[in-house]
Amino acid sequence: MMKKLRECIFLVICSVGVAQAANDWPDVPVPDGVQVEWAADAMVFNGVPMQIFSFDYLPGVKALLEFYDKEWTNEGTEFKQHKSNQWEILSAPHGEHYVTIQITDTGNGAYAQVGISNWGAVGDTLPELGKGFPRLPASRVMSDINAVDGGSRSRTLLIENGHSIASNFRYYLSHFSQQNWNVIQQTMDPRQTGALLSVNKGGRELELVVSRQGSKSHIVIVEVAR
Repeated sequence: MMKKLRECIFLVICSVGVAQAANDWPDVPVPDGVQVEWAADAMVFNGVPMQIFSFDYLPGVKALLEFYDKEWTNEGTEFKQHKSNQWEILSAPHGEHYVTIQITDTGNGAYAQVGISNWGAVGDTLPELGKGFPRLPASRVMSDINAVDGGSRSRTLLIENGHSIASNFRYYLSHFSQQNWNVIQQTMDPRQTGALLSVNKGGRELELVVSRQGSKSHIVIVEVAR
């Protein structure tokens, strides 16, 4: 589950963005014969309910772009297309929902990630990002993802601050040790270019990775409760 959540972080950040019943969501067409893989049964990104799925398409990127151009044109759905690095990105409003499709060339066909954001379910005020999770002063929570998949609940946080990798690592190691979590793995790169902390407690597992990007430290936390 942690692997699937990491793979979809890029998609949810690039999208313009308490799941509802499935029939409340727009039906995004897919080509005949493709096998759809859902990232989670239900997901909330920064307070916005989302659905995310992916699929492979052997005929390739050009054929898949033509498929969506034809399908959405026939539906009368207005959409935009642009390119970001190796991704072709399609985006279209569907009532109170917003659909984002990212497509890339795998060398053996196309790979597509589809995200549906339900802005109609969002109130006037979005919930506080990172609520209840400890962090060093002057930290900024960039994303907060809650998901349910096969009975497991997860939370994925991306936090940014100006503290060093070592300071972040020591802070979280001390915090979880004091809270009686079991330390499964703790690794600090000798040059302090990265750190990993893995802990568990009861039916909860948490993995924390600290890396450096320019003058900022980025902390990615994935917690799973089974």
